[in-house]
Amino acid sequence: MLLGDSLCLPRNENEKRVRYECLYPVLLNNSSGLQIINFSRRSKTIVDIRSEIGEIVLYEPKVVILHIGIVDCAPRIFSKKEKIMYSRFPRILRDFVIRNRKKRRTNIQGKNPLRKVYVNPELFKKTYLEVISMLRQELCDLRIIIIPISGYLNRLELKSKGFKHNIDLYNQLLYQISNETNCELLNNSDMLLSSEYYVDDYYHLSETGHIAFFERLLKYF
Repeated sequence: MLLGDSLCLPRNENEKRVRYECLYPVLLNNSSGLQIINFSRRSKTIVDIRSEIGEIVLYEPKVVILHIGIVDCAPRIFSKKEKIMYSRFPRILRDFVIRNRKKRRTNIQGKNPLRKVYVNPELFKKTYLEVISMLRQELCDLRIIIIPISGYLNRLELKSKGFKHNIDLYNQLLYQISNETNCELLNNSDMLLSSEYYVDDYYHLSETGHIAFFERLLKYF
């Protein structure tokens, strides 16, 4: 079972399509003899996964792949609470607030890139450990594979100041979690250094990126 966010789903980014048949869970399904259940959803965080444990265990997976974290750690100009609050404003006022925040993006994110993340580092690690513990309590002999957060760091940092800092920090937490829980950790550190694995936003996987993940994960089975 794959527990992920929009990185695990098809998309069309500036006319760069990521087709369903090219997704790494689909490629795994087609070549490994396994049944991969893609339980991913756009904008999903580790907190969302924790709330879904009851449903996840009903499928009785033998292996769980956790591909989560970019939504949690991305530096933002609006917190999750602010985003919900401003969505209720009249459009003209909402657009004014958005334009104002965008002008101040560098100042907001540069001073503290963790200030408005959706899931702060402490909660991220705490919840991640809870998810692993809850899954193992319900599912005997469960294998868990953790996929670190990826993205082309150089361009992400230019696009949104503090992105590299946050990805590095949350990946350190994932390494700690892997060591503390004996979960398997996929090595994708080289994918932080090249743009070929991503579409134009530099963190959603391109079809080349999906093939790279497929080839690495296939070795686990």
